[in-house]
Amino acid sequence: MKKSSTWLAIFTVLTLVGACKKDETVVPAATGPSNTTLQGTWVIATAQGTEWKKGVGISTPKAATPDFIGLKLTIDGSSVTVKDATNAVIFGPQSMTFYDADDTILIGANGNTGLGLFKITNFVAGATMSWDQREPIDADYSMNASCSCELYFQKFWTFTKVP
Repeated sequence: MKKSSTWLAIFTVLTLVGACKKDETVVPAATGPSNTTLQGTWVIATAQGTEWKKGVGISTPKAATPDFIGLKLTIDGSSVTVKDATNAVIFGPQSMTFYDADDTILIGANGNTGLGLFKITNFVAGATMSWDQREPIDADYSMNASCSCELYFQKFWTFTKVP
């Protein structure tokens, strides 16, 4: 009986030691966009846009918009500044809010001021990401004299991170 009690004690101790062992499971770092991972300077590598006509819908299909390529967006804290290739400020600083629930970034006081509201996709921390601007709401449209109509230009950008 003493032998089985000894084995029971050894088994109990080993079980307790195994149960108390520190969990060494490595939890991977978050790889999606966050207020922290968005910080820094990003250059527009590809740019596309589509034009919407109020009451009609898309009036110009999505096409390349090369005039945006090379613009630099610097995200610093809760603000965004846009600079051209010579580093001259062309917009901002403007307030920025990142919403991790749906990976959207709002630049300006609301979606129709500032740069607007974008969905962030294809995010690779420290390397690249895409921004797709939301479809327009009534407040986004502005009068255009050339057509005597209200237009909105929706943007689609791909960025690379500047080291």
